[in-house]
Amino acid sequence: MAVTILIGFSAVNTANNLIYVVASLLLGFMLISGIFGRANLHAVRITVEPPPEIYADTPAPIRIRVENPRSLLPAFLIRVNVWDQSPLVPYVPPRSTAQTFVSTAFPRRGRYGLGEVEISSNFPFNFFVRFRRIHLGLDLVVFPRLRPGPFPGAPRRSRPQGHRETVETGDSGDDHDIYGIREYHPGDPIKKIHWKSSAKAGRILVKDFASTRTEPVILIPSHLGPSPLEARLSWTAYWINTLVRRRVSVGLILDGESFEPGTGTHHKRTLLRALALYGED
Repeated sequence: MAVTILIGFSAVNTANNLIYVVASLLLGFMLISGIFGRANLHAVRITVEPPPEIYADTPAPIRIRVENPRSLLPAFLIRVNVWDQSPLVPYVPPRSTAQTFVSTAFPRRGRYGLGEVEISSNFPFNFFVRFRRIHLGLDLVVFPRLRPGPFPGAPRRSRPQGHRETVETGDSGDDHDIYGIREYHPGDPIKKIHWKSSAKAGRILVKDFASTRTEPVILIPSHLGPSPLEARLSWTAYWINTLVRRRVSVGLILDGESFEPGTGTHHKRTLLRALALYGED
């Protein structure tokens, strides 16, 4: 732009027609760049999709969708500025969506917000970089960092393996009693290994038996003694993940707030969310 202004002054001072032509061409390029640059960002929509589970101090893949709803014009060189990163989406066809990912690690547990996102582009001639802000209003909750540690159960369940109190209705090695195959976990008996499936999968798999019943476990972070709060919450989050993965019914007592024992992904995330927001309200 400074060069264009300088050439324009030179054309006026020298009355040289060739310099006038060069200055006019440069001004034309600037005008075209401004028009197309603005049109390039117009109507572009951004969606930020975090994964369902994000843990503190752990890189999380954040999906960014760039949607071009226009029927004729494609979008070029769209840069999305989010969380100190600027991934580039080179091309989005009309009525299409492109996606990219950023990997972000949040330093602490708790609630985070992303009110708006900024997009930019130097299309078409790299004369100007145009910016546009898009409102998102995204809220996400970051769970405590997963950290192996002491078992935060009641005193009578202080041993990590204490939850494996089972009652069997017959020989648990009989194939008719199997209701599923799962990954091997440390402590599983060798007799439960399903050798055929393990050989096919290339990893150790064990048999789950319908006759097995597991006693519910109640996790109480305050039973971990004088350890720092964040350490206790991280240990508890680790055991919630571990026990739910083993299909153990898990409950939680957190400063008088009780969560009934349950299983499954939704229940696990409910407990982790309670740990994540503990002390923030």
